Amino acid sequence: MKKYSIVLICLLFAVQIAAGNEIKLLEPVRLEAGGECIDTGKQIGHSGPVTMDFDRDGKTDLLVGSFSGKIRFFRNKGSNEKPVFEDKGFIEAEGQPIKINNW
Repeated sequence: MKKYSIVLICLLFAVQIAAGNEIKLLEPVRLEAGGECIDTGKQIGHSGPVTMDFDRDGKTDLLVGSFSGKIRFFRNKGSNEKPVFEDKGFIEAEGQPIKINNW
């Protein structure tokens, strides 16, 4: 599976639309962690997801930022083909959740 940034995806869509090509998207999938849907609404919403191998174990993890400025880490304990996410909480530095100001 190739990884693209959201800006690149929008650009790819724009090029395809301009060329008159039809774009077909797959059905949406609710991601789960611990058997429950991942819901950033509890952390004020406005989620900003990104996938990367955060813990360097060779499997693609999920990081989700929110409007609060905190970033939650969902470790992939499955495989890249069949990910199974585990909520590991907010990313911390010196025992405190890191916070990125949004102003």
